[in-house]
Amino acid sequence: MIQRGVITPSCSEWAAPVLLVKKKSVDGSPKFRFCTNFRGLNAVTKIPVYPIPDIKSNLSLMAGSRYFTLLDIESA
Repeated sequence: MIQRGVITPSCSEWAAPVLLVKKKSVDGSPKFRFCTNFRGLNAVTKIPVYPIPDIKSNLSLMAGSRYFTLLDIESA
């Protein structure tokens, strides 16, 4: 995969190793799934300590507003 440019080596502390895992196939032919091991990254990631905001208080802040919008950044 390195020779084909699919993956590149990294020495970053945020790097996550990739590997191919055998996948069950219906016809019995060998299939592989491309996976990323994020366990090392998860070990150094700090979890936010603030609570999830109360939906009622957020809705009350919008009372009387005329315009609402939704920004979808899923494909950003």
